[in-house]
Amino acid sequence: MKKTILALIVLGILPAFLAAVPAARDAAKPDEASLLAAWETAVRADANTEVFAKTAERAYRFKTRLFPFDGELKVLNALIQDYGGEEEALPGYAFGSVEVELVGFDQEQMSRYARSFSYWYQLNTLYFDHKAGRWLSGQEYRAALTRRYSASGCGTAAGWLARNYFLVIMLFLALFLWWVARKSGRQMKTAMSRQDEAMDISRRSIALAEKAAQQNEQSIQLLQQILEELKKTN
Repeated sequence: MKKTILALIVLGILPAFLAAVPAARDAAKPDEASLLAAWETAVRADANTEVFAKTAERAYRFKTRLFPFDGELKVLNALIQDYGGEEEALPGYAFGSVEVELVGFDQEQMSRYARSFSYWYQLNTLYFDHKAGRWLSGQEYRAALTRRYSASGCGTAAGWLARNYFLVIMLFLALFLWWVARKSGRQMKTAMSRQDEAMDISRRSIALAEKAAQQNEQSIQLLQQILEELKKTN
């Protein structure tokens, strides 16, 4: 009797549970409303934000310490690119971009504060984690990728390279400079050796020339003596 009651309870709960699973999956899909809400949270949470207040639909008063702007911010578009398929290079994530306009902040000012503006504009890109069912900031996304690659076997090396790429570049640069120095040293030794050989040949040539001159002088003296003897005989 107890087994029958338990079976009926399980059969009664199981359909409801199975019906709830697809509903939960559907609720976890990224949409424009959730992207804009997460973006608002990210902008407010930024330590450089001084004022961020909604004034109308997709319009805000915004002020930041990063560059001189205190005025209206308009949301022009909210773009979602879903890369949640397992065949993608980074499965499990959707990319969300909030395209905005800082009214009155012209191209000249953007160029003048290019690095600060570029740093701030990164806040407008968020990443939807399908598994967690929420939008992540850029910092949270990078941390999630680090954990993912650290947990995988081949990702350990890739993660280490990603964290220490500057050291790897410096190592290759040091090896290249060592190879250049070694090659230059060999060339220098060869050049010095050839120079020593040329100097030795030059010294030998000078010695031979001096000996030839001495022999020539001796021959001249001998001829003079012969001539004098001939003159005396005549």
